[in-house]
Amino acid sequence: MAKSSAAKNESNIVELRKNGPAEDAVTAINIAKYQRGLDSLNSEQGRFRNTVKHVEAKGINTKALKRAISIRKSGKTEEIISELSALFEYLMILGTPIDKKQLDMFRVDGNSRDGTAKAREMGRYCGIMGLGHDQNPYAVDSEQGQAWIESFHAGTKERELVLSMEPSGDELLKGGDDGADDDEVFDEDED
Repeated sequence: MAKSSAAKNESNIVELRKNGPAEDAVTAINIAKYQRGLDSLNSEQGRFRNTVKHVEAKGINTKALKRAISIRKSGKTEEIISELSALFEYLMILGTPIDKKQLDMFRVDGNSRDGTAKAREMGRYCGIMGLGHDQNPYAVDSEQGQAWIESFHAGTKERELVLSMEPSGDELLKGGDDGADDDEVFDEDED
């Protein structure tokens, strides 16, 4: 009796294999998924390289931008400020101080600005960057909230103007064989 139940179980497995897809069919489908994913990745990397070339041609320091995005995502702004403060002190000790004129080049959030001015600036940048109303950190019925919304709309108009002056997708810098490795993926956390 034990023999017949073992044979029955084996025949069930064979029966399932007969009724299910062939193993090589499952493998072929997964190979095709992988190829489509790889093609999509390579296409996106090509578009990204074109975008990088385009923004660099417009004067954007992409290394600094990559670092700024990484700092913002990490939420470690205070840690970076502390590091920069120490860096400036060490440069001074080493005989290469930062000149006051150099420090004056930095745009900083001064204490002299009121909350409404800050709200206007934030709203404008959100509008220019094409972000949504959900980025408004202020209560909609507050003075800052209204200033943010007003500036957001002005920013979206600025965005439309800038984009109208941009070349169309076909006119963007074409990516060529620049020696870049197609398997390399942009990693924002990489220094």
